[in-house]
Amino acid sequence: MADLTVQVDGYRELIRDFAKTSAEMQVAVKTGLREAADPMRQNAEQLAQEGIRNIGGVWSQMRVGVTQRMVYMQPATRNSGGSPRPNLGGLLMRDAMLPAQAQGRDRAEQLVLALLARIDF
Repeated sequence: MADLTVQVDGYRELIRDFAKTSAEMQVAVKTGLREAADPMRQNAEQLAQEGIRNIGGVWSQMRVGVTQRMVYMQPATRNSGGSPRPNLGGLLMRDAMLPAQAQGRDRAEQLVLALLARIDF
């Protein structure tokens, strides 16, 4: 199943510069980035429940992760064997994750800018 990523210009440089700061600052930035992506996660979950027939509560849940290179969203549940619904990944991407990204991009940008404004360099 493909992860959904939103490209942010200068993200690598930002994370590299924060790596030179205190541990508390790094945790604050990581938490802030996760919070900025959370509205998209919530929207994707809602879109999945409303738009994908017979999805069930577990498979509509998403999670947000933050790494050195990106902030990403993916389904919270992982399939451990053969799937009775092999098209679910494509449905989640097309009907929930990509629309949530498109609808939430501007808000996420505002939240990241607010995070940067709060940080005392």
